[in-house]
Amino acid sequence: GQAAALLAREAALEVAGEGSFYFGPIADRAGFHQALVRTITDMKEALLRADTFDQAIHGGAVDKEMHARKLLSLLGLWRGYERRLSELGRLDGTDLVTFAIGGLMQAGTDEASLAVLYGFYDLNEQQKWLLNAFCGDSDSLVLFPTDACPAFAWTEKTRQWFESAGFQAEHYGHAGAGRRAPELQHLVRRLFARPDGSAAPAAGAVGILSAPGVAREAREIAREVLAAVDADESLRFSDIAIVVRTVEPYRRVLTEVFETAGIPLHVVHPPPLGETPTGKAALLLRELVQRDFPRAKVMEFATGFDLAEGEGTAPVAWDQMTMEAGIVGGSKEWTERLPRVGACRQPGDEDTPEPEPLTERREAVANGLRRFMRRLLAFGEELRAASTFTSAAAAITGCLRDLLAPSAERDTVTRAVDALTDLDVLGQTADGTTVGRALEALLGNEPDTAFVTDSNGVVFADVMAARGTSFRLVFVPGLVEKSFPVPARQDPLLLDHERFRLNNVLTGLGTGGELPEKGARIAEEKLLYRLACGIATERLVVSYPRLDPTTGRDLMPSHFVLRTVEALTGERATLQALEAFPGYVRVPLSRLPPEDLGRSVDRLEFDLGQVERALRGNHAGTALYLKQLSKHFERGVRAERNRWGATQFTAWDGMLDLPSCLPLLGEHALEHEPVSPSALETFGTCPYRYLLSQVFRLSVQEEPERAITISPADRGELIHTILERFHEGLREGNSWPPPLDAEERLSKLTETELDRFAQTGAVGFPLFWELAKQTIREDLRTVLRLEQAEAGVWRPELLEQKYGRDEQATGAPSIELAEGRAVRFSGRIDRVDLDTTKQRARVVDYKTGRKQSLKPDSFAGGTSLQLPLYLIAAKHLLADRKPQPELERAFFWYVSAKAEFGRVEFTAGDWPSKLETLKRILGTFADCVRGGSFFAVPDEAKKCGYCDFALVCGAGKEQVFQRKERDPRAAAYLGLSDIA
Repeated sequence: GQAAALLAREAALEVAGEGSFYFGPIADRAGFHQALVRTITDMKEALLRADTFDQAIHGGAVDKEMHARKLLSLLGLWRGYERRLSELGRLDGTDLVTFAIGGLMQAGTDEASLAVLYGFYDLNEQQKWLLNAFCGDSDSLVLFPTDACPAFAWTEKTRQWFESAGFQAEHYGHAGAGRRAPELQHLVRRLFARPDGSAAPAAGAVGILSAPGVAREAREIAREVLAAVDADESLRFSDIAIVVRTVEPYRRVLTEVFETAGIPLHVVHPPPLGETPTGKAALLLRELVQRDFPRAKVMEFATGFDLAEGEGTAPVAWDQMTMEAGIVGGSKEWTERLPRVGACRQPGDEDTPEPEPLTERREAVANGLRRFMRRLLAFGEELRAASTFTSAAAAITGCLRDLLAPSAERDTVTRAVDALTDLDVLGQTADGTTVGRALEALLGNEPDTAFVTDSNGVVFADVMAARGTSFRLVFVPGLVEKSFPVPARQDPLLLDHERFRLNNVLTGLGTGGELPEKGARIAEEKLLYRLACGIATERLVVSYPRLDPTTGRDLMPSHFVLRTVEALTGERATLQALEAFPGYVRVPLSRLPPEDLGRSVDRLEFDLGQVERALRGNHAGTALYLKQLSKHFERGVRAERNRWGATQFTAWDGMLDLPSCLPLLGEHALEHEPVSPSALETFGTCPYRYLLSQVFRLSVQEEPERAITISPADRGELIHTILERFHEGLREGNSWPPPLDAEERLSKLTETELDRFAQTGAVGFPLFWELAKQTIREDLRTVLRLEQAEAGVWRPELLEQKYGRDEQATGAPSIELAEGRAVRFSGRIDRVDLDTTKQRARVVDYKTGRKQSLKPDSFAGGTSLQLPLYLIAAKHLLADRKPQPELERAFFWYVSAKAEFGRVEFTAGDWPSKLETLKRILGTFADCVRGGSFFAVPDEAKKCGYCDFALVCGAGKEQVFQRKERDPRAAAYLGLSDIA
């Protein structure tokens, strides 16, 4: 099939540039090539030849309803396709049948032999020719399905052909008809007939099940299976069948549900190799090369499949490392950034050295990632360089063997991929598009299987495989419009009205053959439904889902369901009559466990039902057995009770004042080690956020490919770096005030840093990155002009000065608290300026985000502490200056146009009073940390909307806080909100 599609593509591309070619815009579409092969196959199976088609076109087939250019283009494609087959000396599928017919006619048949034919219900012209040649003069027995039931109308033309060919009809009853329940016998006899008032004997042999969706439909089928087997000791699982029109989505869903329920299931149609893990890996490899190795897809390959063991093979850690490195995708970016993976650190961790073993482990994992990516990138080069299907197959199978763990499935898939080599006989270049389409087609084919009736499990098959068999209990799911019946779709290249016209012309020309009209196949759907219903001998259950799981939209039950009710009741059926049918069951969406827990499909349903009963009857103790089955159940109940039932903060709210917790919190005490001003502000904003970020060290790692443009954090770091290096350069050159060429220097430095960041960070879409760069350039130029305006008064003295933690810092400034305690600080000050006399100093802290609504000299209830702490830190840094400059103020400088380059300052005036307020705030914080008070303080408008952990708190956090805010242990902290 794929070889034929490739030949069709070649034929289409040969004429694609011709102005008269009707199909030019779609000439290289894979769907067009497949449709072309199907159309050519239809014509050849109708015993048409290209010359005959040409004669029909010029003999009257073209009229106002038909497009001459379209038919002539189709003729040209057909001839091109046949010409390539001839040049290659090959035959397609229809040619092989014709060749076999010729062989049969030449060899003749043995008159003494008996030919037995079965397994079909309609024939095309070529198949009729084949049967004539096969039967010849020998005795022949044809087992052909037909009945007086209207559902068999589709077979009537074929039956008439057999009679015209000299076959004598003799009716045989269905093998299971004698054993079929009277109600079922009535159904199969009256199905699709006009209601005549004759009702079937009501014996409950037919059920109609309406489920909320496909998953619940599968679960209810499993429930019915278990109930039936329990009720009848003679009924075995192998006496039950599930018959579908199309195997998906029911194959996947039923397999999962039945496995959970412990019901053996014999699936007649195993999934295509492309749905196996290794098959998916092979397809994903091709996609990786096609899309140039996007990080997300590379990590999907690394984490989604069983990789070969090796030192440093840790896909989850690789995912984290590549996000830290800002890798989005592209061979060039992988090559440039791979050497740096593993060296990146989480924001805020730069000043915290890792223990040596962790560093060694991280390096081993980084090396494992580099080896993995080098192999993937080498595979990409191999596949891009491949010019034959053989070399492409070798590249794919070699990569699968190198990267995936050995398994029987891997061997099966690689053998299947090796079949690509057969396509080299076509002599076509194996470009990326062609290889991709061929691989998808190869792995997308369902394996050939035989129908097995002696399995030990419930049989799952489509109606084409199950027709003619008998089972005591049969389920027919998926009865919704556009699923069963499958809509009759016309041939997109040769519509039914065009086929009708061609058939008339061909008849007039006496050339024989008849092109089938696709729209007539709706009658075949009726036949298939009748065959599916006829499989059941004791009970039949038809079912349908009411909702589409992807959109939530209502699904329309198939009109076949209504015809079923009509056949059984003898009355015209409507949707209202459907729900009144005695065998109708509607499964509600709102309820999973059944009322009768003995009908539970699995443990989940039973346990949920027990909990529901316990709550309904106020007998919670009856569900306590779940504590023995799951430790998570007990913890969940405790969490629910403590979160919503208690009126004071509990451990489930972050109040960790438990004997088991307090000793562990000692190392996190504010007095234990230096703490940054931003961490203290986090505690002032929400203690629970502090617990998660500073104690548990949790953080959110953004996926770089999701970035639309540079992140606010990266933008801030970039601007800080540019300003630091710019001022450092001026200071080293003793160029203050900024000289006339300062703007040129700043511009060059800005471009250098922008280019550097583009090589190492996540910049998002190119257009947005260009806009961001332009904004950064303009903001920095404005900052320089504002600097020049006051350059005669202030001069930068310290730039990005660390304090309080490592050997590069100058010690840790501190504040003495009560009882001999002290809180030390660490961090980095953007800038400390001195005036021209070096007797006055100020602290400048750049802000690149939105302007906060802060008032001057404000502590904002403990949420704005950076500026006063910077004053203390700056005084510490300048302590060795003689004379020591007097610190006047610290201020935030918003260095962006969107914040109007505004400033918010905190002055040193009335410092003793301000210091006492600061001590009160920090003392309260220190007491809370030592006492384990990390409760959440929600504020959706001001805090929670920007919190990385908003989902952790969950819905209803404001209600929980309002219920518990009177807890005495929270009084001191909450009282800080009165501080201006």
